[in-house]
Amino acid sequence: MSASTNMKKQLLRLRRKAHIRKNVEGSQERPRLSVYRSLNHIYAQVIDDVTGKTLAAAYSARGSEYAGVSTPLAWREIDAGVKREDFTIATVPSRLREVGDLWKPLREAKGVDLSRVERYAAGARGS
Repeated sequence: MSASTNMKKQLLRLRRKAHIRKNVEGSQERPRLSVYRSLNHIYAQVIDDVTGKTLAAAYSARGSEYAGVSTPLAWREIDAGVKREDFTIATVPSRLREVGDLWKPLREAKGVDLSRVERYAAGARGS
């Protein structure tokens, strides 16, 4: 085995170890959350399966006593600790001016072509 092959294998092992998975149990106020982080991507799955609850798109006003707004956050903000009451119809406009639209890259992204996935799924079903 060559030195470059060994180095590639070591790099792959390091990358596998760099993956982080965290599950957060939900409550009546907060949905269950599963976060998986690899070197290049972060995947978050929100499972809001409490009766009578709905999910909201980014920057949607929520039906709450404090006029909350569904607001995208940076990881550093989450790590520092946040209160949902800090993001309201009164505070979010100034936040957008100061922080910017954290969803802008997502909204402007090219998107994903799912046709290959559909073809693969059809082949797996034998269609």
